[in-house]
Amino acid sequence: MRWIKIFYTVAVLVILTLFIYDTYLTKHVRVFKKWKTSLPSRIFNLTPFLLDDPFAFKQMFGEQVIFYVETTDSVNLKPRDVCSLESVTTFNPTVPVIIVVTVTNHTSDRLPFYNSTSFQSLMNNTQNLFVAWATIPDIAKDTILEQFLFNDTRILNSKYRPAHVGDFVRFLLLWKLGGVYLDFDIMIFKSLAPILNLKNFVIATFSNGVINAAMGFERHNPWLNLLMNRSQTNYYPTYYPSTPQIMTLTLHYILNISFNAGAADHMKSQVNESLHIIGSKTFFPFDYENVVLAMFNTNFTKYMEKAFETHYGIHTWNRRTGYIKVEVNSSKPLAVAARKFCPRTISLAGAFF
Repeated sequence: MRWIKIFYTVAVLVILTLFIYDTYLTKHVRVFKKWKTSLPSRIFNLTPFLLDDPFAFKQMFGEQVIFYVETTDSVNLKPRDVCSLESVTTFNPTVPVIIVVTVTNHTSDRLPFYNSTSFQSLMNNTQNLFVAWATIPDIAKDTILEQFLFNDTRILNSKYRPAHVGDFVRFLLLWKLGGVYLDFDIMIFKSLAPILNLKNFVIATFSNGVINAAMGFERHNPWLNLLMNRSQTNYYPTYYPSTPQIMTLTLHYILNISFNAGAADHMKSQVNESLHIIGSKTFFPFDYENVVLAMFNTNFTKYMEKAFETHYGIHTWNRRTGYIKVEVNSSKPLAVAARKFCPRTISLAGAFF
């Protein structure tokens, strides 16, 4: 009789535990095992629960996730931004793509900014695109960057503060949750599966060295911890690409790697099992100095079309090219790429893109 009582007691406890766990997840998390859900269910609060429970996050979204980050007050997605989202969701339909928007409190007050026709159309017709909001204090909580972001006068007074905070937020999301980060100005040409499978990687481009427009890390990767620490310690408040510069110098000194012109193109093998450095064959068929010609000069169209086959996508460097408009039906390289890889967005963009 005693063993029977013990058996029933254990059984009841197991059932109760499973019930509480299931209720806990249901209460705090919308489980997206089936992404064919209503639009509101793909707009959710990332903090504080999910950032503090990577297991629950993984249960929702799986092992591979692509993040985009919006930390500035300029919160209107332009057609070129939506084009990037359309291309990445199209070629990676089984990978959750999450736009993380930073807010001042746990409300979605800033989310209605995603009211452009092209973005609404994409959200309504794409099953793996999500929008999450989070506060920066929650994102930085209990990390080596927490005090730096809110108490260090260098970043508090920097004229580039919004952009630099964005640099650190992308670090922190990968540190807490793991995944891949992409800038909004990267148009995707094909599946990113080979890159996603690397898990821990940075990208080096031509003579620019390592950049942070695209990178991937597993949760709590020691290389990421090193890069975060060096980036805050050696932070340059007056230099716009402060974080990429520090990433480049850090890996140069530790790994004895030279990032001279063209060197990164030959880095196709892993540095070691914990970090891959990959070259411009990813998203950089054209370097920063030539990107304006590459986007808008019809003499470069054939080179753009060649890149469709040789590269995974293209970084359009919107900070340098975003002000230039192109006719959607023109033969300029950017228009040719957009018609091919984001047809829904380009069809709703009007006469210019």
